[in-house]
Amino acid sequence: MSFSTTGVRVEVVGLSALCSLGVSKERIFHQALNDHLDPFRNGLFSIAPEEFDVLKTSVPERFRASRFDIMTISAMEAALADAQWDDAKIQDCGFVFATTTGEVDRWESVLPSFPECDLSASELSSCIQSQSLGHPIQELRRHFGMKGRFALVASSCSASLQALALALLWIKSGKVHRCLVGSTEIHSDLTRLGFESLRLISKSKCRPFDVNRDGINLGEGGAFLCLERSSPEERSQKSWGYLEGAGLSSDAFHPTAPQPEGLGSIKAMSQALQMAKVTAEEIDWVYAHGTGSPSNDQAEGCAIQSLFRHRPWITGTKGLHGHMLGASGAIESVLGLMSMRENLILPTYQFETLDPKLELNVADRVLKNSVRAFIKNSLGFGGINAAVVFSRE
Repeated sequence: MSFSTTGVRVEVVGLSALCSLGVSKERIFHQALNDHLDPFRNGLFSIAPEEFDVLKTSVPERFRASRFDIMTISAMEAALADAQWDDAKIQDCGFVFATTTGEVDRWESVLPSFPECDLSASELSSCIQSQSLGHPIQELRRHFGMKGRFALVASSCSASLQALALALLWIKSGKVHRCLVGSTEIHSDLTRLGFESLRLISKSKCRPFDVNRDGINLGEGGAFLCLERSSPEERSQKSWGYLEGAGLSSDAFHPTAPQPEGLGSIKAMSQALQMAKVTAEEIDWVYAHGTGSPSNDQAEGCAIQSLFRHRPWITGTKGLHGHMLGASGAIESVLGLMSMRENLILPTYQFETLDPKLELNVADRVLKNSVRAFIKNSLGFGGINAAVVFSRE
């Protein structure tokens, strides 16, 4: 899928992120540069209990029953504050939210055995309502006073990049002037047991593109980006860069495995470049999906080396914060934008020896390098691929 363009540019004016590395984007970025913190516990990357308690006390009482709600509201408030959007801007902004788990913590341990649970009728009703992935977006809109266009994206691990693509289309087509885009994912038995059944989870830290990679690590977190129709007269002082293009494709190959040669990923990235009006050679950095699973990295690596013959730097950061499913694209976009501003390229954590089947220029340390534009890539279950291009100027 590709989009027609109208000459309108979309500026990123606000960012937020929280994950196992910290509950602010500044803390996360600091840890990504220094790699001092080790949040890997029991095979999962999890937010520290003491940091989560701080988040919990900062949200209204009615949202404190759900870990998902606490993280989402905290991240949304931080992004809106970073953008300095007032109530009027928030009220009419578009809202695209991505998640694959939603408020799973409110129902997964209750509903399977609800006849034996001592629940009131209202408590049971609340649990049933929270099963819908669309339920949080309605509550969030009410809480923040949003009255503009909204949408939910639940397309597995590429969901938040697809959400960015939709917001980009809305702004370029004039449907909204500004849009809040983001995603939250939390740990749950549903996802953990599902990935374990597929034998995809590594008990050690994942090693994207490494010859010894043996699976993924699950993480939790949330991230939001505030997008605005760019003024041709003046760049915003709050600008983090520009969202220039997006591309989407579907492999239709296998329910869980990507097309081995990465053909669908090539198509998504090519469309993103075409929409952004940049060539592959103008991309300084590829921020890869890089899950650390054998089949994903093989397919993505083939796609990258086929499309980017000039061998730009490649990064996958899931060895530092884990795979946050639908939220991965959003939080990695935030880290990418922060890195681009500082002319830095993040390393591929835990990477040691390149898989000999791949020909990639994998960053193994923090690099000081001018980044004019980078592409963020995602691959999801069902062969759902998404890619977005960000630029500095």
